[in-house]
Amino acid sequence: MLSAVAAVGAWLASDGRDIRYARGNDLVSTLLQRARSRDVEAQVQLGRMYDEGDGILQDSKEAAKWYAQAAQAGNLEAKYLYALALMEGRGVVQDYQAAFTWLEAAAKGGHPAAEFQLGRMYYKGMGIPVDKAKAYIWFNLAAARGNEEALRIRDVALRQIPPGQVNEAQDAARKLHDEMSGLTGPAPDRARVTESAPNPDGEPDEK
Repeated sequence: MLSAVAAVGAWLASDGRDIRYARGNDLVSTLLQRARSRDVEAQVQLGRMYDEGDGILQDSKEAAKWYAQAAQAGNLEAKYLYALALMEGRGVVQDYQAAFTWLEAAAKGGHPAAEFQLGRMYYKGMGIPVDKAKAYIWFNLAAARGNEEALRIRDVALRQIPPGQVNEAQDAARKLHDEMSGLTGPAPDRARVTESAPNPDGEPDEK
């Protein structure tokens, strides 16, 4: 985590170029003032506006900058959004290892979408070694928190775990659930393997 945080430190000290399109837009101007005063919620909202071109000219670099600043301040949603930017190379140099660091931080904070995406990284080996057991653990946690996509695909990963590791992976998911502070919702289930579940990217299942 420290290396990923340090990597964005200098970049966050921008020259104020984000105000180019804010003049005349009261909402954006207000958010800019709040964001520059280290209002984390404003930083996330401003990042989303730049990301989506909502009320301001779309600018992925500015979006990633505000996500990074809010992520450094500990905002769970910002950690997830910044991880996605790093994973996809939107507004920043694509960096799977840094994306993993931020995604893991968000997932361990109980962010369902981050849990799911972390499962995908383990499943596909995106910047990290492929680990179907860990993929299943994170899919199971995300499913327990109501992520429907994770619920549909966790059994695919389960089918690809050696039989001797299945109970271990299921127990690990429950243990991690209990250890994660602030996590709400039911504990992960012992998934029943189905033959119809899609895999994480909609590609033919690996047998």
